[in-house]
Amino acid sequence: MARCFLLDGDVVDQEISDLGPVVALLERRREELRDLPMDDIIALLAHLGKQLIKDPELSRVDGATYISLWLRADNLERLCDLNYGDLHRADQFLRVWPGTEMRCQPRGTSCHWLPNNVPVMSIFSLMLAVLSKNASILKVSDINRPVLTAVLERLKGMVIERQGRRVEGATIVRSVCMISFDSSSAADNTMLSLAADVKIAWGSGEAVRAVAALPQKETCDTIIFGPKYSMAVFDQAFLSGEGLEDVLRKLAQDVVLFDQTACSSPQVVVLEKGAVSARRFAEALSRGFEALPTKLRRTQMPERQCLEVISARGTYLLSEDRDIVMPQDLGWTILIDREEGLPEPVQGRCVFVREVNDLNDVMAHITRKVQTIALCIRDREKARAFADGASAAGVDRFVMPGEMHDFTLPWDGIMPLNRMVRWVTIRRRSEDDE
Repeated sequence: MARCFLLDGDVVDQEISDLGPVVALLERRREELRDLPMDDIIALLAHLGKQLIKDPELSRVDGATYISLWLRADNLERLCDLNYGDLHRADQFLRVWPGTEMRCQPRGTSCHWLPNNVPVMSIFSLMLAVLSKNASILKVSDINRPVLTAVLERLKGMVIERQGRRVEGATIVRSVCMISFDSSSAADNTMLSLAADVKIAWGSGEAVRAVAALPQKETCDTIIFGPKYSMAVFDQAFLSGEGLEDVLRKLAQDVVLFDQTACSSPQVVVLEKGAVSARRFAEALSRGFEALPTKLRRTQMPERQCLEVISARGTYLLSEDRDIVMPQDLGWTILIDREEGLPEPVQGRCVFVREVNDLNDVMAHITRKVQTIALCIRDREKARAFADGASAAGVDRFVMPGEMHDFTLPWDGIMPLNRMVRWVTIRRRSEDDE
């Protein structure tokens, strides 16, 4: 049976067998959230972001610094403008052309199957619901629940002044419910799915397919953030340019964050063949790993992951046509080979390096499963041409090293805020605008 851990702004711990009363309560609380102007919501979230790094307890939350930066008012305004055309379209009807006005209304109750591999993404999933003025039911776990509880408890106690009005963070928190249940429970998954006006599912292929197949309302939309693969590409002009040392340190940081379990974690680096060989590149990248702060270099991986890294190291050490660069500990591993295609991830800070005659050769191996490419091609037109071809094959994001994990919109090729609202129009005679 499901258990409820947050309801109507209060931390609880109780069994729950029927979400009907919860949805009815959330509907009332959602109306209170809908009445908040977007400027007030953004001001509250920006204030929360500042508190995350000021509070000694909250600052220890994994990813607190990045969450704080993401919650900056200018970033939230930019994301909402990108998704809605004008962030105030979530508050009122606005003219789009003569005779036509448009606004967006929240879909209602958003139900989230949250990720366990990167707890910070649970915060972002919730923030998408808040910025679209939807109520939320979050399926949490022992991994992400502590992070969400700490952040929501702080938000609940916040009160800010806006043009002589008191704006309370509790208005947002009361629109959120947290529940937990065994992922294999068909009854509980179905109960959550039927409560949803929009479903947001994060996870493995098996997990998101299961959520997508659940019974749901005819009017419900489903947003899937399934398993993805990320990589980096370098051409020789970039490798011979200035600033490579700093770029490789940032790439190393992208590798170690989340121990490569994130969809945006680079698993392989593809090099254009030339003066800078794969071995020379790997040695330069190793210096990038060694330059990382001690806190990032240290890792406590699960035993199974350690064994997989050790196995991969052994395979490459014993092979005559493969190479490896690694420290004495398991802090990082660089595997060099001459195979074609994209390798299966080992994870655990274990990155592959492969060479191709032409970077365009990699296009044949790109599918919709590739999310992010760190695009290190010196010539801008050449980089744009590569991005055009790779995106046609399926890639959604092209960034620089150090930015691979930035939660920007669109994500996975989706404008999620746009999908989490209903678009409403008013049409009349265009001369009425005169």
